[in-house]
Amino acid sequence: MINKSVDIKRKIISLVKKREAKEALKLFHKNFTNEKPAELEFIKNLYVELNRADYYKENFDLLVQIAVWYPDSIEFQDIFENATQTYVNKLILQANNIKFERLEKEESLKESLKKADSITRERMQVENSKQLKALNEKSKELYKLAVTYSPNNLTAYKGWLECCVLDNDEEEIEKLKAKIEELSPSRQSQSTVSNENFDNPESNKEKEVDINEVCETLFNEKKYEELINKIDTLENKELLVSKSLLLKARSLVELKRFKEADKAIFDAEQQNTDYYLLKQTKEEINSIKLNLYLKAGSFLLENGIKLGHPLGHNSFLKAKFCYQKALQLSPDDLNILDQTYSVLKYLGEDEEAFKIKGAIYSLDPDYKTTYDLKYNQTLCFIASYAFYDQPDVVNEFRWFRREYLLNNKLGRNINSLYVKVSSQITKSIRNDNFLRFIFKLILQIPLIFVKILKIIHSRK
Repeated sequence: MINKSVDIKRKIISLVKKREAKEALKLFHKNFTNEKPAELEFIKNLYVELNRADYYKENFDLLVQIAVWYPDSIEFQDIFENATQTYVNKLILQANNIKFERLEKEESLKESLKKADSITRERMQVENSKQLKALNEKSKELYKLAVTYSPNNLTAYKGWLECCVLDNDEEEIEKLKAKIEELSPSRQSQSTVSNENFDNPESNKEKEVDINEVCETLFNEKKYEELINKIDTLENKELLVSKSLLLKARSLVELKRFKEADKAIFDAEQQNTDYYLLKQTKEEINSIKLNLYLKAGSFLLENGIKLGHPLGHNSFLKAKFCYQKALQLSPDDLNILDQTYSVLKYLGEDEEAFKIKGAIYSLDPDYKTTYDLKYNQTLCFIASYAFYDQPDVVNEFRWFRREYLLNNKLGRNINSLYVKVSSQITKSIRNDNFLRFIFKLILQIPLIFVKILKIIHSRK
């Protein structure tokens, strides 16, 4: 019986990891009930896995349903509070994203209206108004839901207020303004610190100095560590505005601490931040990241080519990682796609390389990849040197390389070694006509072999 219970728990966790939460929770409710509850240790593990898989709503709903199992457990209460806060933050983030989507759509629709004639413009305005109103309503509902689960969430109230302003709902606007004023840190702290301040003017010193101005000054002076430390050690986080959090994100990027920068961006988004400032900061950060990934990828690719196979394998793998990260930031950049294609070809990942080449051709059908140009123009060094006056013969060797060497790992390794040795030889004997003649004689036998292969190939 114990073994069966263990197997069920393992299966539930396994399903969550496979992103099959619906099936996992169905199995959970089938095996655990009010009469036969699961132990708290398993609930903790399930909570962690659901969070890892981004099932915040499912996690919250589950804990609401099973709260009666642990009425006196402080540990469960902590988990529940964390799940609630995480879910509320997710709701606010979704609402913010819809708000930003509406702003972008509004700009796009304005541009469309400029190009339309007067008759079409009137019809478009009606339709556009409906679309924007629907997005605003959707955003408002998410803010209201966040308030339902977190009644004192100032950010959610502010987002809700913005939606009501767009709807011109005067009654709702007044109620929300009153609630926001009630919840604002300055209002809450006024009664508790007024007497203190009379006797001790230093007690409210932090509020007298605008922390956000300090952050801007530190950033402009490139004191990134000091700025980050200032924000992280601030006791009253409510004093921060989203601009300071975005300055923190930019500081972290300057220090190459990308994961922490993403977290700072997320925190700023929670504050229902200014869309245009957020967009500008994200673009700046992505530009810095992109340049760093491209610089690293280029260095690693060149290093891999110099080392050749198999010594350069690790360099090619690292370059692949850099270019994949760069593509996430700029998926339609032909230069990045080109370099990614080269890396994949050097690694022998032909199927993935073919997909990248397809993406390149969909953007520019006439684009010539660096890898293909290189192999078409420079990889027959000795053959090109020996048969400099017979381009048809050089093309025979290129055909062999393309059809037989580059289509398998062993062939690519042989080709890489050949490129490395061949270039060194041809540089040292560039003007020696006698050696050119000797190489021409030596290559006659491989040439016959290549021609036979080509005849066989053509009859297939």
